[in-house]
Amino acid sequence: MLILASQSPTRQRLLHNARVPFRAISASIDERLTETTAPSQEPSIIALHLAKSKADAVSQNYPNTYVIGADQLLTCDGQRYHKPTSRKAAREQLEALRGKSHELQTAVCIVFNNECVMKDINVPRLTMRCFSDMFLDHYMDNQSPNVLHSPGCYRYEEQGIQLFDHIEGDMHSILGLPLLPLLAFLRSKELLAS
Repeated sequence: MLILASQSPTRQRLLHNARVPFRAISASIDERLTETTAPSQEPSIIALHLAKSKADAVSQNYPNTYVIGADQLLTCDGQRYHKPTSRKAAREQLEALRGKSHELQTAVCIVFNNECVMKDINVPRLTMRCFSDMFLDHYMDNQSPNVLHSPGCYRYEEQGIQLFDHIEGDMHSILGLPLLPLLAFLRSKELLAS
């Protein structure tokens, strides 16, 4: 059995579309508190620590089961951004990111019997265009409350693509799951056909 330690509809959709059989179980961790216990404050290490913590939390109740944990951290100009807690905060984040490049530290970790057996970090780089306030108003009206579901306040696969001028990196990682290394690992363990 394979478990995704997440209730993220986007991560679930990526696995469903890839025809990976799994069960989704939410990991009950305090992400902001867990962030403070990372072995380093390097953003990629924090993202990996969060992904592993989610997988660990679920793995404790499911022996002999591969548990996937994933997390994403947005960094811009040395600052970390999290999922906004309000529409006002989302707008402020988008205003702060407008016209700038940011990175998405996207981590995946697989835990089996409380041991990390696979980990990967992918770091896409996205550049937001200098969109107008009028566009931002329209975007906020169309995308609320979805703007609260990601650290960048966008759904890249939907209208959020209109926020960008340039994108470098793997689309699956932008959406929150480094899918190709995950699939390679699952094939190596004969959980998927090779």
